[in-house]
Amino acid sequence: MAPEYATIGHFSGKSDIFSYGVILLEIVSGQRNNLFNPDTETEYLLDYAWRLWDEEGTPLKLLDSALGSDFRKGEAERCIQVGLLCIQEDPAKRPNIASVLLMLNTEPITLPPPVAPPAFPFHPGKRAPPCGSYSNQAECEITELAPR
Repeated sequence: MAPEYATIGHFSGKSDIFSYGVILLEIVSGQRNNLFNPDTETEYLLDYAWRLWDEEGTPLKLLDSALGSDFRKGEAERCIQVGLLCIQEDPAKRPNIASVLLMLNTEPITLPPPVAPPAFPFHPGKRAPPCGSYSNQAECEITELAPR
């Protein structure tokens, strides 16, 4: 879900681009964003992809291990970079769909670098709550409105 929709309920075509970026990263990694768990750490796929790209400089570690060595390195890196461009926090910095298609279908092409951090950055030391830890009990106050 695009951050601008999650926080203020604003939906636009750029929200669709965000979702496309999430799906692109899910496809190349073989993992789902909301179920991602790289062995020992609880970290979301988007945060993990960004960390591999920016901090570690090893974006190909994101790829689905089922691929083995049966992929084109440049094509895989381009898919990851386009995915990261699509999930940028600022909707104005996300490409439009025509640009996304051009970036994915044109070779060679120079892509702009994604701007750090992507939406919902991972905070070291904080772990996502384990499955089943959410309360299903609603806590709210009801205020009755009365006419003047």
